[in-house]
Amino acid sequence: MSDFNSLALALDTWLSTPLQDLPPELQKRIKQDFSPMPWDELSPDERLSVAKQWDYQHDPATEQERESWFNFYVKKGGLEAEIAKCETIATPTALDLEAQHRLLADLKSELALMQKQELQASKHEKITKKVENKLNTQQAPAIEKKAMLTPNNTNKTTNDCLQNKPQRKDEWFSLIRDMRIEFINEYDRSPNDAEAWVRLKTQPPASYGITSGKHKGKDTIFMGDIHLSKQSFMDRLKRYTQ
Repeated sequence: MSDFNSLALALDTWLSTPLQDLPPELQKRIKQDFSPMPWDELSPDERLSVAKQWDYQHDPATEQERESWFNFYVKKGGLEAEIAKCETIATPTALDLEAQHRLLADLKSELALMQKQELQASKHEKITKKVENKLNTQQAPAIEKKAMLTPNNTNKTTNDCLQNKPQRKDEWFSLIRDMRIEFINEYDRSPNDAEAWVRLKTQPPASYGITSGKHKGKDTIFMGDIHLSKQSFMDRLKRYTQ
């Protein structure tokens, strides 16, 4: 039997409590395991999301799944790099060009299958979450078992995984794209909605000068003189990813 000490389970009944009002042992654990996420600046759902992320990174039971998805993204990144290289190589003869076209077709076919697998996994995760949310409204709150992958800083990708790019790309689109790239490079998976918002508030891409706070009482991030509320961000993310 596993002796893994789940952070999400430990915080289950304390997610709405300010840090200073938590029992001393929980305060100590949050300072140790929750860092650098600012507990008092996050909503209960965001706190739970961060806790589940920690669980998945440290639970021995998830090691095989983490390894599987890591290998998946290593292979996917390799395919994308090979396609990009193949598309830029000059072909001196018609025979070379024909061979290049065949190779490109094979590579793109394999990549399309992997993208389909990735999309199916994403849809399964969303369906699972909807079912769990429905159960949670009928029963006592339960800890969701699906979570994130172990951070990994190797095999970097520049694939933003945004399926629906707008015709006019503004700074908010670029910020969201770059945030997702950074997250994928750390966890070898795309962030869910709560993770993405937490990431923008606490670890945004450095070049954008993002700060967080309140605007008209709503949770908001700021980029110079412009701002984006949490709801507006969620609306954008939905358009970009569905």
